[in-house]
Order: sequence, then C-alpha cells, then structure tokens
Amino acid sequence: MLVVLFIYVGVVGDWMFGFRFVVPLLAPLALLCGVGVGMIERRRRRASWVIAAAMGVWALVGAAQFEARYEASLNKVAFWKAPSTDPALRFGEYFEALQAIVPLVEPGMLIAYHEAGFVPFMLEGVENLDMLGLTSRFVAGVPTQDAVFTDVGRYYPLSFEPAHHAVHAYMLARRPALIVVRKSWMLTANRGQLIPEILGGAYSFERETRTFVIYRRTARRIDDAPPRAERYLENLAHPAYARRIAVNDRPVEIHAAEEQLPSLWQGGGHHVLLDPAWALRVELRDGAPAHELYLQGDAPSGDVHVEVTLSGRAAGAAQRFDRILAAGQPWTVSHGLDARQTVETIEIRAWSVTGAPARFRLVAVRVMGQREPLRTYLAKHGIQP
Repeated sequence: MLVVLFIYVGVVGDWMFGFRFVVPLLAPLALLCGVGVGMIERRRRRASWVIAAAMGVWALVGAAQFEARYEASLNKVAFWKAPSTDPALRFGEYFEALQAIVPLVEPGMLIAYHEAGFVPFMLEGVENLDMLGLTSRFVAGVPTQDAVFTDVGRYYPLSFEPAHHAVHAYMLARRPALIVVRKSWMLTANRGQLIPEILGGAYSFERETRTFVIYRRTARRIDDAPPRAERYLENLAHPAYARRIAVNDRPVEIHAAEEQLPSLWQGGGHHVLLDPAWALRVELRDGAPAHELYLQGDAPSGDVHVEVTLSGRAAGAAQRFDRILAAGQPWTVSHGLDARQTVETIEIRAWSVTGAPARFRLVAVRVMGQREPLRTYLAKHGIQP
C-alpha cells in the first residue's frame, strides 16, 4: 500500500491541500531516515549528528513554509493559531456555500454540486450529482477527453451553450433543481462574467457566495430532454482529438492549441483578424460521425463570410455550411449535420466581404459528434440510439 501511495503522489500529486495522501508516508519516511542516520552513526558518529541536525532544521523550515502557503491559499490563519468552534471559521467557503444552499433545498431534492465532500454530506435528504465524477459513476467513467483536467477531476465548463455534451446531457436528463459551481470556473469559461443563464436557458442565476455560484432550474421545459444516445455528444474540434491543427496554413502545436485557440474548448474565445481572410484546419486522429455544428462569436467589425467544411476520406462526402455575418451583430450558428458521414477534417474559413481588414471574437467552435468509445459507453449504460 505504501508503495502505491509513493507512486500516486509522485506521478499524480497530492491534490488535497494539507498533503493528506502524504501523511501515511511520514512514519515510514521518518523510520527510513532514522535507520539511515543510525547506519552512518556506527562509522562516523559526528557526521551522523550533523546530518540529524540538518534534517531537523530542514523539517522546521519546511513546516514554516507549508504553514505560510496554507494560510495564503485558504486566506485564513491556521486553526492552531485561532482555536474556535465556529463552523464558519473552520469550514470557510464550504460553510458559506452550505448556508446559501440550505434555504433552496428540500428533502428528496437532487442537486448538481461540482464537488464531493462537506456540502452534500451536510444536506440531509438531498442527493448530489457530483459533476467532477468523484462520486457519480456515469460522469467518472464517460470516455470523453474534451474537458478541463484539474487536480481533483475532469470539469466540463458551463456556459450559454445548449446541453449537447454527454455530461451536460446526462445532467439535464437527471433534472437537478440546482447547479452549484465554483465562481472562478464560471468566470474563466465566460470571459470574466457570471452569465444570467446556462445550458441554453435551462438554468438561471439564483445567487452567489464569495466562492460559489448557484443556478436554479427555469420554467423552460426540460422534462422532454431526449435521453437518446444521439444527444450525448463530445466536441470533435477539441485539441484532445486532433492529429494536426493549423491556422492560416501554419501548424499549431497541439499542446499550445488550448492557449492559442480557447474557442475550441472553453467559452472565452479569441480574436480573429481577417486581412482579408482567416482559416482554421483541424485534422482528427480518428474519424467520427458528427451530429451538430455550433459556432458563436461577437459582432464583426465588417461584413464577414464564414464557410465550414467537414470532410472524410470518401470522395464527395464533405458537408459544407456558409453564412454571412453582418457587421455589428453578434452571431450564433446551430446547424444539424448528417451523422451518417464520418468527419476526419474540420475546416473553417472566414473572409471580409469588402476585402477591407475586419476582426471579430470567435467564442465557440463545436463540432459535436460521437467517437466509438462514447457510443460503446452509452450502450453499456442502457442509453440507446
């Protein structure tokens, strides 16, 4: 077991602040150090004293640095410096979130709180759908890679987009009354704003705490959210699925694409300069059928012509879509695709209608489809086409 913990901490890290995975290793490490110093002491007694003293100083310095980091990270003093039985002081942001959620819930209610732990444990009679997948089996096992990978788990950003991703479609099918998510995640995914509605209007802003934001299910009918497998999708345009990405025929390193092209994975987006044209090409590692094209952007500075081409290996199997974006008007494209055709290359071209330089912010690029692992996973869970 100790060997497993050593490997886990060395490879994955100790994401629970306080080194809770490391604690079981302290005793064997201390024993190892003691045995080592004892072996040295038999041959070089004075050297063993120096080594033991150095290890003691190193431990004290490390403890002081850890305490400073702990207080800075949690924005509060260590509990041994300010002993108290006040739960607000002991549980901090989580107790604040609990206080905000309690008036909104009732026994038997289902909520989607994006973490496991103190808050859902304290909500007696309330079931929690953990959207990081720590305690929710479906979310934990879904074989999609178009996620934000955190130290805790995989996070699928919430935004204005409809619930076309497999994890969001699953959540909508379960119909939680509340969605509770970290405010910092919402701000990152939505250009520094707490948007009034998420998941295509299925949930609206209810309230916020210093750390969390709560969305409540709206009156919009979601009871007819289709449980069929064709609505459980993933974004094929995400860099995680790409073999090659190029912008204006210049290759973009896959590992750098998330930073340079955030429109492919989060709602923050990036500016596109048309002088007079711009092109994005994503070649997939494995072809897959695509069900839906979803694009969204800010108002362009001039009229822009956008063309999207989705193609496979078969000749004549390309699907094309084009649209004129009017100057000064934000735009959204939601277009159904022929899922019988396999997509292996995604091309988006945009050019200024007048030929004069133009620019706009490309917020979202989604080519929602299903790879074979996802189809198999859905069938395993009884979600049929």
